[in-house]
Amino acid sequence: MGVRTIYRGRMTRRATRALTAEQRAQRLEPVLGKIRDAGGRVTQSRLAILECLLAGPPHATVEELEARVRAVAPDIHEATFYRTLATLEELGVVYHLHVDHGPSIWHVATDEHEHLVCRSCGAITEIGSDDFEPLRSAIAQRYGFVLDTHHFVSQGLCKRCAAGRRTPE
Repeated sequence: MGVRTIYRGRMTRRATRALTAEQRAQRLEPVLGKIRDAGGRVTQSRLAILECLLAGPPHATVEELEARVRAVAPDIHEATFYRTLATLEELGVVYHLHVDHGPSIWHVATDEHEHLVCRSCGAITEIGSDDFEPLRSAIAQRYGFVLDTHHFVSQGLCKRCAAGRRTPE
C-alpha cells in the first residue's frame, strides 16, 4: 500500500470523491468473501453497513454510519445495527480506531494499514502495516507482548507541518 493522506484539517468530514457503483462492488466482493470464509452469512444488515461504509466518506463515526444505514435500510433495528457492527469487527471485515479525544471512527478493513495523525493540522495519513512491523517485532522480542496497532493512531507532525516548524535554538 502506498501512502495516502485522506483528511486535511481537524477531523472534519469534508466531502471526498465518492466511489462509483463498480468500484464499491469491486471492494465489497473480497469483504463478503472474508465473511463467508469465516463461516458467516451475508445478511441484509451486514450488507447495508458494508455498503454504507464503502459509499464514503472512508471513515465514519458510529452515529454517522447509523444515519447512513437508516437512510437506506430503515427497518434495521438499532440493536441489530450495533450487534451487526460488532460481529463484522469480530469477523475482521471492519474495525474502529480512536482518533484524538473524539469518537471512534469505523471503516472497512480492505487492506492492512495504519493511521498517522498530524497534531497540528489534523491530517490523517494511511500507511501500510508493514511499516510498523519492526516496532511490533521489537516489542514482542523485548517484552513478549503482541502489539495490535489497528485500533489506535500514531500522532506527530505531517511533512508539511514539520517543515514549517522552527528548530529549537
